[in-house]
Amino acid sequence: MKSVFSMAIAMTVILAASPAFAGNYTRRAYSQQQRINSGVGNGSISSRELANLNQKQANLNAAIVRDAQDGKGLTRAEKYKLNRRADNISRAIYKNKRN
Repeated sequence: MKSVFSMAIAMTVILAASPAFAGNYTRRAYSQQQRINSGVGNGSISSRELANLNQKQANLNAAIVRDAQDGKGLTRAEKYKLNRRADNISRAIYKNKRN
């Protein structure tokens, strides 16, 4: 529940800063959360892995808020860095579902 709340805060902040990125990120975060939930549901993701993935997502949400709060919006470099972090979370989900 904590990650959903932090994602809502992150979306509120970055919608004003970069609406296109916020839309893409929201869809991506939702998709990744569905993948995590399916892994928990079928038993391929343990509670410890779930906590780890949720913490990574919360850290990414905090980074988005931090980067968006400078008043200039998200720069291309910031968007790239944030997308790379989301890619890493996606890979972690993949690995955790298959270990």
